[in-house]
Amino acid sequence: MAASTSSPTNNMSITGVLPQTEWQLPSRAKYCQYQDCGAKFGLFDRKTNCRRCGIVLSSKCACDCLCISGHYDDKPQIFCLRRLEVIEQQKIMMTRAAAMKTEWPLQQRQNKDDNALASSGIQHDKEMRLLENGKDVCQQAGEGHGRTKDVFSMTNQVMEKTDNKRNASPHNVEEMQNKITIEI
Repeated sequence: MAASTSSPTNNMSITGVLPQTEWQLPSRAKYCQYQDCGAKFGLFDRKTNCRRCGIVLSSKCACDCLCISGHYDDKPQIFCLRRLEVIEQQKIMMTRAAAMKTEWPLQQRQNKDDNALASSGIQHDKEMRLLENGKDVCQQAGEGHGRTKDVFSMTNQVMEKTDNKRNASPHNVEEMQNKITIEI
């Protein structure tokens, strides 16, 4: 297995770092402990420990690749290739989580704005229908009755027919009735 070396990427908080006191002693290891390697250490072979699981590795099974923030003075550290895969998965998950954190409020704000625009359009349509109904009532009242009290009762009748009474706010109904009174 060839060692893959890359420069330190970004310092991320990687979990599961094994303290140096719990590493296996390289002086006692006779073989590389990485998965199926089992290579016998010779006199000139370099032994090293995986910083994540503590096993003794040969230099060809180790990867000197990234810094772990808050551990080992933030210098590049050695990992076995199996732990490197786990770390890479953690980095991907942490990047996704950070991206979702920034995208989620933006998406919520955008949805909120879309909903506000839609509801304001619906509210505007309701108010316009109320005003149109009020004008019709005003015209009918002006021709037949000519009294404000009759206009209010006719407005309520029209609103009940069109089912706008429960959808309109009391403020809008009062405003419409004031406009009708002014027009008469």
